[in-house]
Amino acid sequence: MKKFIPLIFIGLFASSCSDSDKILDDDDSQLPNRVINIQVKAKQQTGNIFELIQFDVYPENGFFALDIEDSYDSLVWTVPELGRFHLFSDNSFTTRWSQNFFLPSRYTSILLGYKDNKIIQADTTYIDILNDKDFLGFNWKEITESAMHNTGYVNVLSDDYELATYGSFKDNLPSIDLHLWSDRNKKETESEFAKRSEEILFNYICSLYSKPTYTADKNNLLMEKYNELFKNKKEGAKPLNIWVTEKSNIVLYTFKEEYADYYKYRIHAEPNQN
Repeated sequence: MKKFIPLIFIGLFASSCSDSDKILDDDDSQLPNRVINIQVKAKQQTGNIFELIQFDVYPENGFFALDIEDSYDSLVWTVPELGRFHLFSDNSFTTRWSQNFFLPSRYTSILLGYKDNKIIQADTTYIDILNDKDFLGFNWKEITESAMHNTGYVNVLSDDYELATYGSFKDNLPSIDLHLWSDRNKKETESEFAKRSEEILFNYICSLYSKPTYTADKNNLLMEKYNELFKNKKEGAKPLNIWVTEKSNIVLYTFKEEYADYYKYRIHAEPNQN
């Protein structure tokens, strides 16, 4: 399974120094602390949905870890509509991390520095995320027999659930499956999370494209279109909604695993060959 993992570098702060390092007088505690100015920068300003974007913290030159600790109680990276990620707290400092974005938008990336429960510094940058590929983060020509793989995606801004895709190539036809998984929310049973994933996946595809082209309201037509539009169908799958876009045919379907006593939900997409 191929999974992108964010690059995170963590430094532990030293709390002592040698006599040769001490250059201030005994009353140096009376001097005001120097606030280390910090910035957040993205490796790229534009990307596609599902593309991994790297971020870095850049303090001013000549700083030490202890200077950061003296300047701030905590550092927080936030994208207001998505959530927050703590970079510095409890004597650990994340200077590099990565994030996947799942909807096209111009996102505001903000680095906040806190001292005594007050924001004493903020730095802002902007990231433009596009939806320019055939389906999610893929072009259909990129899915080949040698490129079949599972991929998990990074979302440091929320721990509710994670998105994963599986690319396959069968009978000379590429396809992508999208599903949710979570091992963090212990308040839900697996069956409760599976049921909630139906609504999450439905709303997500609607946000990317539009309302479904075909729905279960006309069940006979839905099954007819499912058999007509999709070649690589999962055995026992029941279609719930179908979207037809310029480049892709997309279906939200439900199925039951042999080992489970509840139904699961997934998105399946294939090229629109019409």
